Amino acid sequence: MNKYIAFKAALALFLLNSINSSPAAQESFASAVERIRPAVVGLIAYNDMGEVIECGTGFFISSEGRLLSSRHLLRNASSAEVHTRGGGVYPIKMVVAEDLNLDLIELLVELKGCEVPYLKMTDIIANIDEQVAVVGHQHIVSVSVSYVRTHSGSGRNLLLSAATAARATGGPVVNKKGEVIAIATEQAAGDQTVSLAIASSSALALVPSRTENLADWSARIKDEPRNSAESLFFAGMTLALNGDQEKAIALLVEAAGRNACDAEARFFSGYARCRLNRYEQALADYQEAIRLAPDYVDALNNLGAVLDKLGRFEEAIDAYSRTNNLKGDHGVAYNNLGATYYHLGRFEEAIVAYKRSLEVLPQASSTHYNLGVAYGKLGRYPEAVESLLTAIRLRPEFFEAYRDLGCMYSQMGRAAEAVESFRRAVDLNPNYAEAYNGLGTAFHKMGRIQEAVESFRKAVQIKPDFAEALNNLGVANSHLGREQEGIESLKQAIKVKPDLATACNNLGLVYSKTRQHSEAIRYYKKAININPDFAEAHYNLGASYLALADKQSAFETYGTLKDLNQKLASQLLSLLENQYAVSAVTRTLGSAHGFAPPETSASQVPIQNLISRIKNLVAKRALPRGAANALIAELQVANHQPDTGNTIIKVNLLGHFVERVSDLVKAQEISQEEGQPLIDAANVIINWLSA
Repeated sequence: MNKYIAFKAALALFLLNSINSSPAAQESFASAVERIRPAVVGLIAYNDMGEVIECGTGFFISSEGRLLSSRHLLRNASSAEVHTRGGGVYPIKMVVAEDLNLDLIELLVELKGCEVPYLKMTDIIANIDEQVAVVGHQHIVSVSVSYVRTHSGSGRNLLLSAATAARATGGPVVNKKGEVIAIATEQAAGDQTVSLAIASSSALALVPSRTENLADWSARIKDEPRNSAESLFFAGMTLALNGDQEKAIALLVEAAGRNACDAEARFFSGYARCRLNRYEQALADYQEAIRLAPDYVDALNNLGAVLDKLGRFEEAIDAYSRTNNLKGDHGVAYNNLGATYYHLGRFEEAIVAYKRSLEVLPQASSTHYNLGVAYGKLGRYPEAVESLLTAIRLRPEFFEAYRDLGCMYSQMGRAAEAVESFRRAVDLNPNYAEAYNGLGTAFHKMGRIQEAVESFRKAVQIKPDFAEALNNLGVANSHLGREQEGIESLKQAIKVKPDLATACNNLGLVYSKTRQHSEAIRYYKKAININPDFAEAHYNLGASYLALADKQSAFETYGTLKDLNQKLASQLLSLLENQYAVSAVTRTLGSAHGFAPPETSASQVPIQNLISRIKNLVAKRALPRGAANALIAELQVANHQPDTGNTIIKVNLLGHFVERVSDLVKAQEISQEEGQPLIDAANVIINWLSA
């Protein structure tokens, strides 16, 4: 059964529409915006030819003319000026401070003795979905906050839900209370244009460097990167979440190289690499993110998911435990913890983890699904059905849940409901090969073999390398008497998946059915090589040996089978006894029954002593275990035969035992010193029975 692991990004990321608000609230917001507009100016940059190269926005942060704006607006500028709403035009005098990675610049405007209105920035963290306004010199743009940075190493910067209009770049971002919480910037990164806002805390942290005039500053930075690290991050994050992973990785790696403290860039780089199944690289990214930010719970959660993918399950459990220790209500981490327990076959613990996840996220359809699958593994089918039905109620198009619901109904003997569930799965996803395979299995159990064949064929048409469906198609065709078609499908299943032991065993059965016992033996042996504990294959192998009158090999097979499955071993023993009974009838005139029912006999104790001596030889490594098993099996069959009346079966078995021990001595698999006492003891019993 399938499992689901949720790879959680950092937060659910959606581009959000503006929140509706009452007319009174809108009026209040508009009033707040209008109050700050006098401090907002237009910014025009010129090249050395006096030509306009950029137009944007800035705003005063002191009455003496200190101005904040977006750094990229002044790149390549020889001069610049600001235009106030009152019609004043003032030149930029000096660059006071800057930050390339955040695209921030602080300028000094030459006011010629005037004072100007200015804005006070407020260190307030915005919330996802919060409505804000970007105030440009000519434009006011209403947007929502789509994402808030948590582990950037450079402030709680924001991704905005819509373009801010180019000329609003460099303007203040204002919340509904009229507080200036960020500065807006819009930049191209790769083939993405991102609208972001740098938090007030970052702007307030700008450290004045050497002051220099604009032309000198522009000449000094001409070879620096064009993009800020923040624009690279937000562009890469957006690409990763939209599925363009290769481009995302390139931008995120560059962002991380520019900002060595940026744990989130590492996080989303790991996220993108996970989507490309590059788990070792993703592991390194998540580990670095956690090194930079030890409290980064989503990075810990995803670290666990990657470790799970790499088969490092105990380490994954540790990562999820650390996640939940930091944040006790991390529903996704509990879901993923359950999935790891599931991988380890610790289904009870998986169920506990899934239930804990559902306490936090009761509407999580995938967790209800996972819980149902775990219940199924424990044979708790009614609870599995209940969980899967809940998953379907929460997500009606959940075709995987319908498939597994069909599996549960099938296990419960509710074949009609199983068929209906599988049909619903293929209605929702007509290319769902696994559901067609399940549908075929349900039909097969109902005896509707032709419909089963059609379903298996459909599964194989959709997924030609679907070994399990090819196996099932072969079995179904064989049941319809189409042995050659069955053989072809089973051979194809083995070609696609050489380690599919069930297909090897089933191919052996078809060959047995057509009396091709040598071929059957070959495939039973292949099944056993793949899975040495495959009891059914051992039984079929022993039966095929008997069909070829190879009693010795059948005895050896019985010796192995009795340690795997007592019921099948008893059935094979009955076949062996019947074989000896038939042999005795053909050689003994006047024998009406072949052999008498088992009874307590005088020879049982000496035969049992022989068995004990053989076991002792194995214990001291004087006799190979395989040879010992065959000898013991033969003695056990002999012990079932009577001491009086028709004793020829017991005598023949003991005689064959003597011959076999002699062969082992000649082959030097047992020494003469160890083998001769066994031969002598068996001959004593034979002489007593023949007297």
